Amino acid sequence: MLNEALAKLSPNYRMVLFLRYNDHCKFREIAELLGEPLHTVKSRHRRALIKLKELLSN
Repeated sequence: MLNEALAKLSPNYRMVLFLRYNDHCKFREIAELLGEPLHTVKSRHRRALIKLKELLSN
């Protein structure tokens, strides 16, 4: 069920979650890896968790 929900997320959201929870990267490390501002990475993480929660509650 979780894998199906993750597959429905946008690639940007999925990548941030993957790096955060599978590779145990800090937000600053994720920002450097993706070449994105730190604030953008944090926002994507928050939005991805909200969307994931919505998908899993249906």
